[in-house]
Amino acid sequence: MSGGIILKIIIFLILIIKLEAQPSKFQKELGEQLFKEKQYTKAYQALKQYHQNRTDDDKALLMIAVCAYQINEIEEANRYLNLIARRATIEEAKLWQHQARVAHAMGRFERATSLYKQYLKSVRTADQRVEIKKELIQCANGLRLNYQKRLSVEAFDTNTQYCEQLLKPSPTQKNVYYFTSDRKGNQDIYVQNGAAIALLDGAINTAQNEYLIGFSKSGQQLFFYREDTLKMAQLGETATTLTLPPFDMQTPYWFSDSIVLFSSDQLAGYGGFDLFYTRWQQNGWSNPTNLGSIINSTFDERSPVLANDGCTLFFSSNQAHRSLGQSDVFIAQFDRAQEAWRFPQNLGISMNSYANEYPNALIDSTKTLFFTSDNWEGAGAEDIYFADLSPIIEWQSPALFFDDVQLHQLDLVERISNQKLIYRILIATEDIAKLPSNFPSPFTVKQNERSNYYIGQYSTFQSAVELQNELSKRGCKTTEIVPFLDESIIDKEQAKALISKFSDLQDWLEGTK
Repeated sequence: MSGGIILKIIIFLILIIKLEAQPSKFQKELGEQLFKEKQYTKAYQALKQYHQNRTDDDKALLMIAVCAYQINEIEEANRYLNLIARRATIEEAKLWQHQARVAHAMGRFERATSLYKQYLKSVRTADQRVEIKKELIQCANGLRLNYQKRLSVEAFDTNTQYCEQLLKPSPTQKNVYYFTSDRKGNQDIYVQNGAAIALLDGAINTAQNEYLIGFSKSGQQLFFYREDTLKMAQLGETATTLTLPPFDMQTPYWFSDSIVLFSSDQLAGYGGFDLFYTRWQQNGWSNPTNLGSIINSTFDERSPVLANDGCTLFFSSNQAHRSLGQSDVFIAQFDRAQEAWRFPQNLGISMNSYANEYPNALIDSTKTLFFTSDNWEGAGAEDIYFADLSPIIEWQSPALFFDDVQLHQLDLVERISNQKLIYRILIATEDIAKLPSNFPSPFTVKQNERSNYYIGQYSTFQSAVELQNELSKRGCKTTEIVPFLDESIIDKEQAKALISKFSDLQDWLEGTK
């Protein structure tokens, strides 16, 4: 073979190699650009195509892992990160944050904590340090809740690879459920009767997006959103616009035909989204009433679901110091004797996760709570689950809306006194800096020529104990529960004399022995 022919063959092979390399180079550049633009789904697809030809490019593999995490492909992200770590081609510090967040999402709180702490040592900016410390607190919550009694939780059989959410049981038919899904492109309302699932009949579903809200007590009227407009319809008939009060309503829950609970970030509150309620009166809906600082925080509280007893509330919140990650489901119960909400409790790791969980509906007779989650272990983007609450709750009797409790009690018994007993927490000056931003602000009370700092104002000793425990978890070592009567501090001898009027003082005396 002559030298000229050999040269032509070499040139031909070089051209082939270059041509084969072009698609890979294009996919990499495209993937990198999409990654910068945070279009993670498209970046994930482009970079995976590139990786098929260049399996040795670990910088690209790291971007694939980050994309996988962002689009909730958590197991894929974990697999790629483990592969990079084994090759040891990328500096460990650049992996710690991503490995920590994947472990956090998978509920591996001890591993996540270790990795977050390692990463924290390499972080220089204040904003990053605040974010990592928040995630460490969430992992600590996970480790603590791991010892809490677990609920039985199952996925609902309607879930698919699409988004299923906002489930409501039929108020008139057993084993009939309504829910929202995008399985045909738009968000539409479906009905499931046994194994049969179908689009809801009538003029409710359109080319726009419809989201189920709930039913009237009779079950004949259905409430739903069409895009951002709340509608009401007779089942099977043309929808008509519902007359609403002139304020913002998000995630409304129809407790009865005359009482609606909802969330809003447009009304005066404690910060973010707060929970409110409104009543239908003769002249229209009442001005919204905020559920108060025990329920609401500087974070977001949404998706209220109130049991038929009128005093057991479920809602979602993303309180950083009490959640596992994003929004978790909490329970709060109204203490009828003290006419105050008890401190909300996280429903634990069998229900909540690093992702978002929102309560949808409750079947009181079976104590079954339905909720939506976008947890990575689900079948689709969002899925519906149900939890058995019977091990942890008993309904209060008689059924009574929490805001009617005082009026109800006034009808039954005469008030002993108009005097007001409250409990506050005495806190050391050096502990004030340890208080999270969403805690009540400290205030001063002058005593014996000096001013002491107090936090909170509670009508029951037990509620004050719950706050004291939260303060202890924050490292506040010097705290004391102090009773006040008509804004004056009372001592133990005075408390003993007042027990006949304020039986709750007995708990305080026993708790301070």
